[in-house]
Amino acid sequence: MAELKIKKTCSSCEIKKLITEFYKNKSRSDGLAHACKECDKALKKDFNLNNKKTISERNRKQYLTNIDARKLYSKEYFHKNKATITPKMREYYYENQNKLLDHANKYRSKNKKNIALTSKKWRELNKDHIRLNNIKRKEIIKNAMPKWADPDAIKMFYRIARFLRDKLGEDYHVDHIVPLHGDNVCGFHCESNLQILSAGENLAKGNKYYD
Repeated sequence: MAELKIKKTCSSCEIKKLITEFYKNKSRSDGLAHACKECDKALKKDFNLNNKKTISERNRKQYLTNIDARKLYSKEYFHKNKATITPKMREYYYENQNKLLDHANKYRSKNKKNIALTSKKWRELNKDHIRLNNIKRKEIIKNAMPKWADPDAIKMFYRIARFLRDKLGEDYHVDHIVPLHGDNVCGFHCESNLQILSAGENLAKGNKYYD
């Protein structure tokens, strides 16, 4: 407890403060940062404000250098933790939907070519699926949507899927947990019967229901 009373002079504000007011720094002889926590935060804030362009370019280079690894990690993490992530994302999206939609619109306007190429590639690989969906979708959904369903909650799933598609660079679908037109059971087109799957997962699942 005695060391908690030891003081050190901050090199920035030149005020003698308790050592608990300093961040640890193993590279220094006393094992503490030269500036106190309060001054350290102020110095970093000033540095970031005065070097926005340099920091932005550095971060962009780091992102582009590791973009494939980042996307793979994000994809694997989402699939492993989908049960807990999806409700949290839905809640976050609901609270910040205007901000997120504005960001998504700006992203799409800046990356139209890449998004168009990704979408085109997916459509070429899934022509039969798309054709069948377009024929059946409207009529099936119309007949399967109960009066008590919440249209806004349903739209939220499609917006989250689009948000993931833009962020991760791959297609995501809104899937009916219990198929609307299954072999042995038919579900409703309502918010409690929806989940988000990657295009591959949804195509693999097909028109099946796993209890």
